[in-house]
Amino acid sequence: MGIAEDVKEKVESSKELDQSQLLSERNLHRYVLLFFKILISLPGTTEVHVHDFSDDVCNGAKLKLIVVSDSFRGKPPLQRHRLVNDCVAVHMPQIHALTIKTWTPAQYESKKSVQES
Repeated sequence: MGIAEDVKEKVESSKELDQSQLLSERNLHRYVLLFFKILISLPGTTEVHVHDFSDDVCNGAKLKLIVVSDSFRGKPPLQRHRLVNDCVAVHMPQIHALTIKTWTPAQYESKKSVQES
């Protein structure tokens, strides 16, 4: 079973879940769509990480995106963030806070090796 089918099955079976689990499952579905939207929209994207750090205090999701793409090569951070913002614009009404990290594959490997040591 693929990711999309698994998410769909979990959302459809959500009648058995309590409210907090239901919100979590619906968010999972939204984040998978967000993930694929970024992968499709930015050529050369090798990794997308979506971290949800939402709480019960405010409405809307609090997300941290890490996007690794060759499309970012030679572009300053602001231009990189604009590329990602363009990809997720349709989801912004449901997002309260969005932190974006954008790296080229070489930058990402460098950051991973520093964390591993």
